[in-house]
Formats: sequence, C-alpha cells, structure tokens
Amino acid sequence: MLKRLSIQSKLMLMLLLVSLGSSTVIAYQGYRSGKKALEESIFKQLTSLRASRSDQVETYIESLEAGIKNSSTSPFTLKATQEFKAAYDKLQNIKIPRAWDQKVDSYYTESFLPRLSQNVDGEPTLDIYRPFRKANRYLQYHYIANNPQKVGEKQRLLAVNDGSKYSKAHTKNHPFFKDLVEQFGFYDVFLIDPQGNIIYSVFKEVDFGTNLKEGPFTETNLAEAFKLAIKRERGGVIVTDFEPYRASYGAPAAFIASPLYTDSALAGVIAAQLPVDKLNDLMTSGGDWELEGLGKTGGTYLVGDDHLMRSQSRFLMQDPEGYFADLTSQGTSEEQLEKIKALNTSILVQTIDSPVVEAALNGKSGTIIRNDHRNQSVLTAYGPLQINDLRWAILADMDTNEAFTPIRKFERIIIATTAALMLGVSLIALALARQFLRPINRLTEGFDAIQSGKTGIEILVDSEDEFGHLTKAFNSTVKSINRKNKMVKTKEAENRALLATIVPDDVAKRMRQGETNIADTFSDVTVMFANLKGFSRLSDSLSPQRTIGLLNEIVISFDEAAERFGIEKIKTFGSGYMAVCGLAIPRLDSSKRMMDFALEMLRRTASFNRIHNLDLQIQIGINTGEVVAGVVGSEKFIYDIWGNTVNASHRIHSLRHNAIQITEAVYQRIGTAYDFHPMDSQKQQSARRDEIKVWSLSNEFSSSSNGISKSIQTSGELNRAISE
Repeated sequence: MLKRLSIQSKLMLMLLLVSLGSSTVIAYQGYRSGKKALEESIFKQLTSLRASRSDQVETYIESLEAGIKNSSTSPFTLKATQEFKAAYDKLQNIKIPRAWDQKVDSYYTESFLPRLSQNVDGEPTLDIYRPFRKANRYLQYHYIANNPQKVGEKQRLLAVNDGSKYSKAHTKNHPFFKDLVEQFGFYDVFLIDPQGNIIYSVFKEVDFGTNLKEGPFTETNLAEAFKLAIKRERGGVIVTDFEPYRASYGAPAAFIASPLYTDSALAGVIAAQLPVDKLNDLMTSGGDWELEGLGKTGGTYLVGDDHLMRSQSRFLMQDPEGYFADLTSQGTSEEQLEKIKALNTSILVQTIDSPVVEAALNGKSGTIIRNDHRNQSVLTAYGPLQINDLRWAILADMDTNEAFTPIRKFERIIIATTAALMLGVSLIALALARQFLRPINRLTEGFDAIQSGKTGIEILVDSEDEFGHLTKAFNSTVKSINRKNKMVKTKEAENRALLATIVPDDVAKRMRQGETNIADTFSDVTVMFANLKGFSRLSDSLSPQRTIGLLNEIVISFDEAAERFGIEKIKTFGSGYMAVCGLAIPRLDSSKRMMDFALEMLRRTASFNRIHNLDLQIQIGINTGEVVAGVVGSEKFIYDIWGNTVNASHRIHSLRHNAIQITEAVYQRIGTAYDFHPMDSQKQQSARRDEIKVWSLSNEFSSSSNGISKSIQTSGELNRAISE
C-alpha cells in the first residue's frame, strides 16, 4: 500500500499521523479524565442524596415511633382505652336488629367488595368479611354503614345518638386521636384490647370492631404488629413492613404499635397505620426532583427484603405511559401491569431484582453503573436502611444518558477541535510537501512525458543542490534517448505494421519480446466456420480478376461486420472464413456476439446476391468451448487455433445452406433468444466420433433455404454430413 503512494503523500501522511496521534492521545486522556471526574462527582452527589434520604426516613419514622410511644404512656390514652374496652364489652350482649345487619351487608356488597376486587387477586366474598360478633356488627352499622359521611370521610362522625356508653366514650375521646392522626400524618390510629378486638379506629374502615385473632384480618401485618406489641415492655415500639392491607382495599400499609399497661397488667395496644404518601413525599422530593439535583431521570427509592419497592417510582408518577412501555418491553406480565395501574403505585408490586439490592440488604454500601428495572443504564448509589425491625435497601439512581451529557458535549468539542486541527495540519503539510517536492515533481512530469512519447522535453534547472544535479543528468539523458528513438521508431514501425497483419496485438508484443513457441489455451471462446457454397463455380465462368474482386468485396464486408461485433478473424481459405470471439479479449457474451455476427453474414450474403445477381449459399457452424491458439512456423508463420471445439464447428457448418448450425453448448447460452430447431442425430458408427447435438436456424433472407434444409433433415443424411 505505502509503496504505491507518492513521496508527497507519504510526507503528508507522516505529518498527519504524528499530529493525529498526539491529538488523539491528548483528547483521549482529557475525555477519560473528564468522564472519570464527572462520574465520581455524580456518584458523590447520589451517595450524599442517598445518605440524606436515609437520615430523613429514619428521622421521620423515629418521630412516628416517638409519637406512638408517648401516646402509649399517656394517661389519657390508657383511660380512653379502658373506656372503649368497657363500652365494647357491653355491646357484646346487645340485640342487633335484622335491618342493621342488612344495612351492613349492603355496605360490603355495594361499596367495599367491588372496590377491593379491583385491587386483589381472586374474588372476595361477603362471607369472609361479614362481621359476626355483636359488638362488631353494632359498631360497623352505626359508624360505617349508617354513617352519613361518604367513604373516606367516616372519621368526620363524632357522635351517634344511640345513648350507648360507647357513643359517650367516642364523643369524648375521638377528637384527641383525630388530632393525633393529623399531627403525625398517620393514615389511621387503632386501640386494640388484649383479646385482639379493635375497639376503636379513627378512620373507620372495615377492620373497625373486628378481632385480630380470629377475624378476617388475622393474617395481616396489623395482626402481626399486635402480636409483637403485647410481648414488649412498657414504652416498647415495633414497626411492621409494608404489605397489602385488605381493609384499605389492598393498598400497601405498614404499622407502628406499642403496648398499654396499667401498672404491670396489659391494658391493650395502640397502633398506627403509616402514611404512605408522606414517605413517598420524602423519597420523591415532593415531585421537585430537579431542585434536589436529580435532573430529569434521577430518583431515590426503597426496596424491601422481598425485593419489592417500598416507595413510588418517579417514572410512574412523571410519565406513566413511558413507564409501562419500559416494563412491557422487559417482559413484565400483564397481570402485574394491571395491578400497578389499578393501585396506581409500584409499592409492593414492582420487583427490583438486582445484585445491588441484595448487597444493600446485607449491609453493604457502594456505587455502580448497572441496568435498572426499566433496563436503562443508570449510575446507582446503594446502601442499607435498618429501622427498628425493618430491613430495607435504599437506592439513588440517575440515567447515564443524562449524567454523561456534559461528557458528550466535551466529546463533540474534542472531535470538532481535532477535525479542525487535522484540516490545518493537512493544509500546512500540503504546502510544505509541494515546496519540498517541486523539483521531484518536475522530474516526474519529465519522465511521464517521455513515457507518453514526448521526447523533446527539457527541465529548467533552478538550483545547485542534489535536485539540480539530477535535473541536468535527466536533460542530458533525454537528448541521447531522443536521437536513438528516431532510428528505433523507424524500424519498429515497419515491423509492427507487418506483424499486425498476421497475429493479434498481444501475441505480436510477446513475439517482439523474443518469446518462442507461443501457444495458449483459452477455456471459453466461440468459434465459427463459414463457407460460401457455389463460389468455386464462379471461377469457371468469370475472369480471375473478376472472381478475386467479388471474393474481396464480400470478405471485406464480413471483416467490417466482425469488427463491429468484436469478432476476431483467424483466417480465410478459398471461400472459407474462420473467426473467433473471446480469444484476444475475454467476453462473457461471446456466443451472443458470434450469433449476431453470423446473422449479419446471412444478411450481407443475401444483399451481395441481389446486387450481383448471384446465388451464393453460405454455410455457418458455431461451437463454444476450449481452444488452443498459437504461432506456427518461424520465418514464415501463421496464427491459428485448433482443438475439438474448432473441429466440431467445422463438421457442422455444412449441414445446411443459408442457415446457422450451433452445438448444444451454444444453444444452452443463447438458444432461447432465437428460433432454433433441433436436427436429428444418431450416434456415429466410428468410435472416433462423438455424438454432436445440432440446432439450426434458417436464413430468413433467402427463399431457397427451405428446400436445402429439407434435403438433409433425415438422420442418415445428417450423420453422413457430420462424418464428412
């Protein structure tokens, strides 16, 4: 490759390579350092944000724990629990009218169960959730089913005018606990007696009045919180993890609970349902992600030890369509997608299966670039979050596409600068190379001129350095060559003119170079034999001059056609004409060219007959295949071809007059383009002859061809003709 380049190109290439190499190294180091610095900066930012979020969540939950702990040790809470307990126990002996039960059943079938069925698997039934204890039925009738407030606002009801002890306790104590919910942002607050009865609830959902040991909510995390709390000492607080809570229509819920004691006796448990929205506000910056430095794709979220999310996904909140499209592309099941849509949350629905989650759950912290649950490349800072009995992982993410945007801008600047530098270096290198190589270029132009035949050239000498001495030597050599060339050209012109009439140019060139025994094999050429039938009889009636004149006229006509179709004439012998295509110049369409030439010979023969009032008949045979061509003789030589391909074309040319005969090999190439007809042929009696399948095309320019063709159609005549 380099050997073919000019010195100027090599000089320019060297300058460019040196410049490009140094620029590339500098640019790469700058890009690498910049990317590393930016990556470290973003990781520090994400790590700081993760730590900050951890502190905020821990502080928040600790404040909730403190609120529940203070309430559990408050005399007011203890007294209220005792009042509700006494009133609840008294309701166990009251008679419940059938109309009340029907009203409660209607609430379940019309309000609770239809909404619950949208958010949970399976079909919840009334028999599972219908209250069966009298106190439970009484309370759910008055405070839920017959409550004039709409669903979600049942806590607005302060008193029930039933004259019951429970109504008095509710009217007295409800404002305090309602304020407790609002103060700490709890979703709900419960008072539970030692037997597991929920004797009071602020929010009044269907768990109100039920028993956590044998009711429909015995397997919930509220029941778990109760079981753990009654085992704690005074002031002890437990926190349960998020789980779907059916009393809240299957929404995620976590609970904080603390026992209530009178002296050393367990009086009950106070429990609070954690506010999911408040926790989400902390993790999602209240929707102001960009103000927190998280850009357009950054976010923080919690993951539980079951690898399910414990906080909302930013992408579900910000771009639900894109979020669901990403999950769908990752093969998320349709059932899971519908559940996320129904609950409008990723909490306890979206799975985060990632090694970083497992590492964080095992107490490890770190940073990594990975693919998140959307299969997007993100920078992640991860770490553990241990709060009371909770074991969570906290992650802070940002898409690499956004994080590395400054690097991409820097990359474009580097590319543009490098391109400009290369352009400048190229122009400078070009100018320097031209200046340095100007004498060499003049010498090169001089040699090129000599090579093209211009021998009367002289180069200006404008320096006394090595290039100047070289130029003087060149001018002296040119003058000497010029004198000798004049003598050589004279002789060479004479020899070439003579040789060109006998052999092809490439063969003549080889002969001039001194090559002897010139013979070549050509694997794919098309050979034609043609003969003017009846021309020999003309010599009996015409003068020799007239006869040779007519022969020259038609042969010259054939030669003109041959040149037009790219056909090479090998020789003429009497009234015979031998030509080949694809010999000196290989041609893929040699058979097509030869066929068109043969048709032209038929036309010109017919025209020649009309002009001179003659009845010459032309016989043509065409074959294609391998031939051997070479120079025969030394002092008196000819250029000839031979081989089976030549022999076959010669044998078939005389089968019909004013027609074209071709072999099967030719027919396979061009037969479908012409109206050929097969000629019958049988195997030859002699073992020295091979069967030849012949196809024939009659001359449309001669009316005499039909009779001739019919005269040799029989297989016996065809065999004899081939044998001759």
